[in-house]
Amino acid sequence: MSFSALEIAKEYNKSIYLNYDSIEDRKIIKSQEWLTDTELLVLDELHKMPGWKNYLKGLYDTKPDFLKILVTGSACLEFFRSSGDSLADRFFLPQFDALFRG
Repeated sequence: MSFSALEIAKEYNKSIYLNYDSIEDRKIIKSQEWLTDTELLVLDELHKMPGWKNYLKGLYDTKPDFLKILVTGSACLEFFRSSGDSLADRFFLPQFDALFRG
């Protein structure tokens, strides 16, 4: 998990990190079997999932009001913003300065 996602997750009592690169996490992502009281759902590398934009739209549109979703990954999400399927009003791109840990 990225340093920034770890710092954000600390602000929530119940958060879960799922990485699409992990076979076990991939099963949880596809079945949406995280705990019902999860406050922050971190989905890493979700862009590797076929149909990920429609998956994310459906997840966002049907989630409980208290659930926050953070999507991270190695691909630039700005590219996906202009690639067809609308994530309008569901997506924002935060600006992070470069962080270096020594």
